[in-house]
Amino acid sequence: MSTMSAEAPLGRPSFSGSITFGLVAVPVKLYPATETHAGPVLHQVHREDAGRVRQRRFCEAENREIEYADIAKGWEAPDGGMVVLTDEDLASLPVPSKRIIDVLAFIPTEQVSPLMYDSPYYVGLGDKAPSKLLGVPGAVV
Repeated sequence: MSTMSAEAPLGRPSFSGSITFGLVAVPVKLYPATETHAGPVLHQVHREDAGRVRQRRFCEAENREIEYADIAKGWEAPDGGMVVLTDEDLASLPVPSKRIIDVLAFIPTEQVSPLMYDSPYYVGLGDKAPSKLLGVPGAVV
C-alpha cells in the first residue's frame, strides 16, 4: 500500500475539514479521484442564431444589472420583508456538520452496492482540527 506525500499535490481539494470518530478527529482534504468532465463542454445558446445566452444579475428594485460583489443572501420574513444576511451572519450559524464528516459505523464492503460509488475521492492530510473538538477535555486532535 502506498502513501501520498504532502509534497505531491493532487490538484484543488473539493472538501477541507475533518473526519471524526467520537472524540478523535483527523483533519483531511478530499481530492476528486476521477475527472468530472468527460465529453465536450456545452454552452447555452439561442436556438435561432447560436448567440451565447448568459445569466445576468438583475436587480428588480432598481431595474438594472448589478455586479456579483453586490449580491448577498436574503431571507423572506413572514410579513414579506427581506432580511439581508452578511457572510459573518452565515458563518456564525450553528451548523453541526460544518466541515466535519462523522463516522458513525463501519460496514463490510460487500454490503455496499457499486452503484453508490458516484464520486470517489482521495483523502489527504488536512491543515487543522475542527472547531467542534477544540476545548473539549480529553479530545484527541
